[in-house]
Amino acid sequence: MSNPILIKKFQNTVEAEVAKSFLEQQGIHATVSAADAGGTVSGFAAWSAGEGALYVLDNDVENAVALLESAGHGEAAAESEDPGS
Repeated sequence: MSNPILIKKFQNTVEAEVAKSFLEQQGIHATVSAADAGGTVSGFAAWSAGEGALYVLDNDVENAVALLESAGHGEAAAESEDPGS
C-alpha cells in the first residue's frame, strides 16, 4: 500500500496548486493540504493566504522531487507525514 509523503511546503496554497498541476501533467498524482481557516480575509480568499503542503505517494517521491527542482519550484524534501494532521 502506498502512503502519502509530504515533499514540499509552500508559502500559500496557490503555489502548491501550481506545483500539483505540474506534477499531474507529468503523470504523478499529487494532493495539497491547506493550513487555513477558509472563507475570506479582508476581502481576499483565505485559501491564498495560508500555507500549502504538497503530497505524493511514496513510490513517486524521488521522481516528483526531481521534477519540482528541475522546473524551478525550489528545493523539495520528502518528509513522512500524515496529510490529515
